[in-house]
Amino acid sequence: MEIKYLITFASFILTFSAGFFWLSAYSKHISDFEPSSATAKDSFLPLFVILFVSFSALFFTNKQFFDFIYHPQYWSLLAAFLAAGLIYLGSLFKKSEKYTPLIILTAAIGCSFLLPKDFLLFEGNLPLILDRTCIILLWFLFSFSYKYMNGIDGILSLQTATSGAGIFFISLLGGAPLLLGNYALALVGTALAFMAFSWYPARIVLKQGAASALGFIVAWLIIQSSVEKAASCNLIFNLFFISEVIWAAALKLTRRPQYKNIMSNTHYYQANVSGLAPNLICNATAKLQALLLILGTFQVYAPNAYSLPAISFVLTLWFSNKIKNWQEETVSLKEINTNFIRDIKENVSDIKQHLNQDK
Repeated sequence: MEIKYLITFASFILTFSAGFFWLSAYSKHISDFEPSSATAKDSFLPLFVILFVSFSALFFTNKQFFDFIYHPQYWSLLAAFLAAGLIYLGSLFKKSEKYTPLIILTAAIGCSFLLPKDFLLFEGNLPLILDRTCIILLWFLFSFSYKYMNGIDGILSLQTATSGAGIFFISLLGGAPLLLGNYALALVGTALAFMAFSWYPARIVLKQGAASALGFIVAWLIIQSSVEKAASCNLIFNLFFISEVIWAAALKLTRRPQYKNIMSNTHYYQANVSGLAPNLICNATAKLQALLLILGTFQVYAPNAYSLPAISFVLTLWFSNKIKNWQEETVSLKEINTNFIRDIKENVSDIKQHLNQDK
C-alpha cells in the first residue's frame, strides 16, 4: 500500500480513537463540573484539539503529495482554528455571548484574505469584490446557522460526518486534493467519535456557541475544496442543513408567534416535538444523507453545476416534509409539491403584509 494511503487510513483511525477515548473519559467526569459553569457537559475542547492536531500533522506529512490548483498555506488553517477558538470562547460568557455573530463575521472577513487572490467562487459571473463579499456572507451564515443543527441528539454529528465524508469521496475520484480528503476523513473520524456519545440519549452535548465554532471549521474545509472546483458537490452534501435553515428562517420572517424560534421551525425538530424519537429521526436522515453523498459524488462528472443540485434539493424537501408529517399517510410527490408551493405562497403573503404594516 502506498504511504499516502496509509496516512489517509491512519488519520481516520487515530482521530476516531483519540476522540472516542477522550470523550469517554470526559463523559465520566462531567459530574466534576459545576452545573452552572461555562464548560459543563460541553465537549468542544476535545473535538477542537483533535481536529487541530490532526489537520496540522496531515499538512506537514502530506507536503510531498500536494496536488492543488492553488498551493495551500498553513496560515490559512491556523487562522481558521484560531477564529473557531475565539468564537467558542466568546460564547462561553454571558457578557460576550451577544457578540458571537460579530465575532463570526469578523473571523470570516479575516480568513477570506487568506484565500487565493484570483479565486472566484462564482467563476467570473460576479466582480471580484462582490464574489468575495458573497463568500464572507456564506461563510458567516453557515457558521452562525450551524447551531440550528443542534436541536436533537445526534443530528449535528451526523451532518458533520456527511460533510466530511463527501469531500473525502470526491478526493478519491480526483475531484479534490488528497490533503483535503485526509482533512475530511479526520473530521469524519472525530464526528463519529462524538456521535457515539451524542446519540440519543446523549451523554455529552455541544452548546450553541460550540456548534457555531465547529460550523466555522466545516465551512473552512468546504471553502478550501470549493477553491479546487468542488463547490457544487459541497452544495449537495450539505443540502439537508441548508434546506432546513432556509425553511425555518422563512417561517420566522412571517412573524407569526408560533414561528419566532428558528430551530423549532426545522422539520426534524417538529418531528421530534410531535413524538418521533431522536434516534429514529437520525436513522431516517442518515438514509437521505447517504443518497446525497452518492449524488454529490456523481456531481464530479456532471456536465453542469446545477442539474444534480436541483434534483437533490427537490428530494431533500420531499424527505423533510415526509419526516415532519411522519404520522400522516404517505402522499405522492405531486401532492407534496402542491402543499409546499401553497405554504410558500402563504408565507410570502404574510411577509408582505408585515412589511406593509411597518411602512
